[in-house]
Amino acid sequence: AADDALLDACAATYRRLFDGIAEQTAALFPGVAETLRALAPRYTLCVASSRGGASLRWFLRRFGVEDCIALVLGEEDVVNKKPAPDMVLRILADTATAPGEALVVGDTVFDIEMGRRAACPTCGVTYGNHTAAQLQAAGATFLIDRFPALADLLD
Repeated sequence: AADDALLDACAATYRRLFDGIAEQTAALFPGVAETLRALAPRYTLCVASSRGGASLRWFLRRFGVEDCIALVLGEEDVVNKKPAPDMVLRILADTATAPGEALVVGDTVFDIEMGRRAACPTCGVTYGNHTAAQLQAAGATFLIDRFPALADLLD
């Protein structure tokens, strides 16, 4: 839609409906919590999401992985949203990390483009919103079909 007011109304409706539904139905994909717990002592794990920060932190607490995440950036933390590189650039600056030392992991082409535009390697997870073909076409450096494979990729 080209109408900003309509887009804002759609986003507000989505958030209003999703939050109530998600509280009852949301779950982590298999192996995510265990993988995050295994990686957290060795890597600085951060979240960059189009969700709001308060909602993100609620989900992280609910799933018991909040202590694994060093930095959480939500949609309100940057001016330019995904696929702009702003979230990744801020994480790199805040953690004093060079782009080549980071890995942007996501399930959408917007995540992959965000990482690429920040000059970071990227890893598409194929079980989320976009297909392996879409993630590959977006330029993902790596593809994984299950989250625990991330640990193998990093080792």
